[in-house]
Amino acid sequence: MLKHVDHFHGSDLEKIERIYGIKKEEITSFSANVNPLGISPKMRSALTERIDCITSYPDREYTSLRCRIGAYVQAPPEHILVGNGSTELISLFIQLRHPKKALILGPTYSEYEREISLGGGTSLYYPLREEDNFLLRAEDFRQHLNESLDLLVICNPNNPTSTAIPRDAMRKILDECKRCDIFVLIDETYVEFAPDSAAIDSVPLTRYYNNLVILNFSGTDGDFQFANEEERAENVNIGIAVQKDNTALKDAIDAVLSDMTEEHFNILMDQAIAIQ
Repeated sequence: MLKHVDHFHGSDLEKIERIYGIKKEEITSFSANVNPLGISPKMRSALTERIDCITSYPDREYTSLRCRIGAYVQAPPEHILVGNGSTELISLFIQLRHPKKALILGPTYSEYEREISLGGGTSLYYPLREEDNFLLRAEDFRQHLNESLDLLVICNPNNPTSTAIPRDAMRKILDECKRCDIFVLIDETYVEFAPDSAAIDSVPLTRYYNNLVILNFSGTDGDFQFANEEERAENVNIGIAVQKDNTALKDAIDAVLSDMTEEHFNILMDQAIAIQ
């Protein structure tokens, strides 16, 4: 297993330009879920026609949205939690679990380690190796799972290697994690890009394992069938968490929201405006 080395998000084009001497205008970034073709004409039309919907808050429980997501991913709506992008759910989940020692399958998305570090935890990496075509050596990997670990993080399919772990192999990993009392976070942000997504999708496993949460991310254009265009316009960027019992995670989000003072809100708004 490997320990931390400095790294940064691939979308930080300014840092890439500074370190590698490549002009950011010459870089084509594949590190973020951004459509290179631009916004969908249907989405543009829906946003324009339903702009008045931003003057009121949507359903706090996202009941209709969760029902539609549940139908799409074939999971009970009560097992589904939505957030403002999957990164928010990664942060809240890790804050909730507060792992002291985590194992991450890498190389992968740097946000996992960052959030674990912010909570005072330590991250180790099990490396996918180029000589193996970045495929997981499942038997050897399971031998590195032990009671000293609090959390296992797997991006499946993995970013940036694009390799994936099939569901039958994932079940064996989850069985070993259950035995060692390790919670498992599987990030399936890229599952819909896989040639056979059904073979690697772990959402069905949430029915059988209570030490598992699945993260997914989606824009709404074409992914879910909404009752009307107003609903579509209200839900542009969705992070999805699927867990057999997500009560604790939901309560954590509610606590964060209820604890947000006007000062905190204004700071967040100023940051959002600055980013835009």
